[in-house]
Amino acid sequence: MDEEVKSKKSRETGTFTREAWKRIRSELIRLTGYSYTKEQVKNKYNALRILFNKFNSLKANSGVGWDSTLLTVTAPDDVWERLFKEIQKKKGMPYYHELCRIFGDTSATGAHAHPSNKVPSSSDSSDPEFQFKDEPEVESAEGSKAKPKVKNKKRDSFAANISSALSQFAENAKRRVDVMERKLHCSHPGCSGVSGSMSIGEVGIGPLAAGMKECQALLNTMDDLDEDSYNKVLEKLHGDVLWRQMFMDMPERRRIAWIKKFNFCNMDPISDSDDDSEDEEVVVLLSLALYEYYDMYIDHRPCRTSMLRGHDYVLEVLNGHEDRCHQNFRMKPQVFIAFCEALKLHANLKHSRYLTLQEQVCIFLLTIGHNERNRVVQERFQHSGHTISIYFHRVLKAVCKLGVVIIQPPSFDSIPHQIRRNAKYFPFFKDCVGAIDGTHISASVPASDQIPYRGKHTVTTQNVMAACSFDMRFTYVLSGWEGTANDSRVFLECVNNPAMGFPKPPEGKYYVVDSGYTNMPGFLSPYRGERYHLNSFRGHGQRPKKIEEWFNFRHSSLRNVIERCFGVLKARFPILKQMPPYSVRTQKYIPTACCTVHNWIRMHDDNDDLFREYSQENMVIRQCQRARGSSSQNPVEIDVTRGQLRRMSNVRDRIAEQIWSSINRS
Repeated sequence: MDEEVKSKKSRETGTFTREAWKRIRSELIRLTGYSYTKEQVKNKYNALRILFNKFNSLKANSGVGWDSTLLTVTAPDDVWERLFKEIQKKKGMPYYHELCRIFGDTSATGAHAHPSNKVPSSSDSSDPEFQFKDEPEVESAEGSKAKPKVKNKKRDSFAANISSALSQFAENAKRRVDVMERKLHCSHPGCSGVSGSMSIGEVGIGPLAAGMKECQALLNTMDDLDEDSYNKVLEKLHGDVLWRQMFMDMPERRRIAWIKKFNFCNMDPISDSDDDSEDEEVVVLLSLALYEYYDMYIDHRPCRTSMLRGHDYVLEVLNGHEDRCHQNFRMKPQVFIAFCEALKLHANLKHSRYLTLQEQVCIFLLTIGHNERNRVVQERFQHSGHTISIYFHRVLKAVCKLGVVIIQPPSFDSIPHQIRRNAKYFPFFKDCVGAIDGTHISASVPASDQIPYRGKHTVTTQNVMAACSFDMRFTYVLSGWEGTANDSRVFLECVNNPAMGFPKPPEGKYYVVDSGYTNMPGFLSPYRGERYHLNSFRGHGQRPKKIEEWFNFRHSSLRNVIERCFGVLKARFPILKQMPPYSVRTQKYIPTACCTVHNWIRMHDDNDDLFREYSQENMVIRQCQRARGSSSQNPVEIDVTRGQLRRMSNVRDRIAEQIWSSINRS
């Protein structure tokens, strides 16, 4: 497996490709001499993954270290005494580094897991999207914007570019003046020489002319000097007495090497042609910067100039036909108004200077209810993209705060009336308090981090675990787990971690779960190896025949409520099917916010179309809407005693016998 990982062509998802599995199996058979089946090889792979994850969780404990020489963990005795059940002290892990390469970037860690009973904190540095200022942007009624901080920075950059171009232009001019002064320094009163404008004939036969004639005589002796260099040397020596003196004092060998090395045509610090070229570039850059500055800030043309501003649009929809509000914002007007009031009361959401609370909520609902992109929402509400983004995240945080209040477990003391009034379930499931399952929703992840989010269908998803009551209200939501995480693993990490705040049922009560979970106290699963899903009991001759099948059929009908909840959720909020490219930290809050709105509509609108459509208890949810393969996953066993497992197995057998007896009596 390590060699397959090194090849970098054997993994498209969190596991190996079909061809890679064949090569791994063949090599394992060659090395061991045993004929392993494909399932046996994959079971060994899964066992190594579980061991690797447990080992990493052990290392994450306070006081635990790693000895790279002995390839084992180190810890004081008191820490070992607390952790001895998880791993033996002297066992170690000799292939830890190889397992890091195999599982290091593919294993789901749940680092972004977020429970619905936890409020996103604005002071949390890991969530920069939720760190807002009171007024992110100021907009006038006519649509012209005051300059926010981001715009001021852009203006400052324009000013810096212009200043830099002017400085370069001035520097070039100064260098040109310096060159001209050097060429004409002989015309200075204190200088004994001739000006560059005087010819040799005007100088006469004085010492300067004699020096020039001597230099010319020396140049005439150099037969290998080309005409172009000869003329340039004369021009240079004619304009500078010091150069003539140094030239005559040089030995002949030095003089020839000096001429060849420096090539007098480039001795000036800057030539006139270079000056002109650099000046032209500076002028072009300066002109472009000035034009952009003028177009944006001086001759600015407002972009959002529609007569129907965002707040006017909201008022028009709320005061119009109720279908308009339901179609655009996914709820009826009276439900919407109550929702805004609840956000004001429980989440402290309030009007800003130029956006009312109702407009802020409409921006959020239109985005999640129609999966609209930022540019479309800009045009609808006549605000900038920065404003739309800020208020979307602000309302998202507020809705998650409200979710802490309305996503609550039901009363464990009473029997749900959906069970008490239905002879199919009462008195058999009178101690059931709800249903639990997982579902996959779309995730938008950077390419470098996609492997843990890619399941067997190669699409990036996040695994969301949820519990619901039998009135189709969510009672707990845990989002943010990577798509490759097994449903059982997400469930066990949630139940065993007190920080997740999972509402465990009291003694004698239980949730109904599918066969992917362990049948243990508090969680009742069906019989494995028997027909279970409702569609397997549809059609002629498919009626349950055995006691186990009758139990599974009733169990599946009762647990079907969680699948119907997921069906309503995804039908109402298409953003869950194709997630926009928000940050991963933002995406983990969106399922919780959608479940909050779901609960609110369920609480305040008994005649909602989607709830009526999905109210049939035996409704079969399409496979694409469910967490694919959740019921066929290999369960992840947990540390429970045999007595506890036997006790829950007896509860299941007792319920099955009661159902069988009632069927025989009828």
